[in-house]
Amino acid sequence: MRRHLTMIAILLAASPLAAQTLDNESFDRFGIYEATAPRPQAIEPRATTLPLELRKGDRIALIGNTLFERSQLFGQFEALLHRQFPDHELVVRHLAWSADQIDLQPRPDNFADTFQHLTHERVDV
Repeated sequence: MRRHLTMIAILLAASPLAAQTLDNESFDRFGIYEATAPRPQAIEPRATTLPLELRKGDRIALIGNTLFERSQLFGQFEALLHRQFPDHELVVRHLAWSADQIDLQPRPDNFADTFQHLTHERVDV
């Protein structure tokens, strides 16, 4: 059985489909790159009061380290938000990365920073 799987893997690797290379231009419209993504406009900070008030259509971004990154696998936080605010039509985006710190966010070359991602996603909260 193992020999058959090895043979199938070799045949697939040698197939013309596997030999095709995709040019980067075909993916450019999907990427958020540091060199080309828009930066946020300069604004004055707003005072925050608790509890946060959510409005209909708000876009929420979760930024953090492994805790938020792993939470996207289960959807419990999002489910609780939608249950609490069923008519708000909230949009939740996870922008968390494992091992992120306040002053250190290791990313691949030309990967847009957090502010560029927040701008791209039009985040409200």
